[in-house]
Amino acid sequence: MAKDPFTKAEKSWILYDWANSVYATIMLAVLSPVIGTMADYSFTRGATGSIALVIFALGRRPERARSGV
Repeated sequence: MAKDPFTKAEKSWILYDWANSVYATIMLAVLSPVIGTMADYSFTRGATGSIALVIFALGRRPERARSGV
C-alpha cells in the first residue's frame, strides 16, 4: 500500500482552504446583487460616493485582520 503523501495537518489545511473558497464564492454570489442594488439606489438619491466608501471600508477590514495590519 502506498504511503499517503500528505500529513494530517496538510490535509486539514487543504479542506479548510477548500471550504473557505466555497464560502467566499457563495457569499459573493449572494451579496453582489444586493450591494449593486444598494449602490444604484444611493446613486439615484444623490449619495454617489457614500455607499462606495462604506463597502470599501467593510471589505478592507477582514483583509487587514488576515494580514496582521
